[in-house]
Amino acid sequence: MASKRPAGALTELRRSEIWDTFGRVRSTFSGCGRALEDTLEEIQRGRLRPSELPPIAVITHDVVVQEDEDEDSDEDDGRRKRRGGKSSARAKAKTVRRYYSMNNRRLWVLKRCEELGVIETVGVRMESAESCARLLRKGSRNFRLDRCTP
Repeated sequence: MASKRPAGALTELRRSEIWDTFGRVRSTFSGCGRALEDTLEEIQRGRLRPSELPPIAVITHDVVVQEDEDEDSDEDDGRRKRRGGKSSARAKAKTVRRYYSMNNRRLWVLKRCEELGVIETVGVRMESAESCARLLRKGSRNFRLDRCTP
């Protein structure tokens, strides 16, 4: 997990730790019109390094999630199987920090790079706590928690 750093400082995260803020991504970058697939191909051929892409802006948010915790030890496995395979588990709440990308197209390219084994981590720029709080409170055209996907 990333340490606390000033807003704007680069932090290394695994791409898989960063949530997309939309379920779909357009196939071209908005500024230059270049296709995402072309950028990925340039990286695969070694003409472009993933670190040469501008860093992704990320906001953070702590959320409470339910985690299943087995009540009983392995000794009870036989009894559970005889009862039809139902597990006696109880939900345990825990707080986790989530990272949300404000640059989904770059994130898409980096996700493919991670899948191909080209990268292990991504340099991200953490947005300020105030910026995160404002986006979480008001939402925006570009960010709503209910649209975010891992």
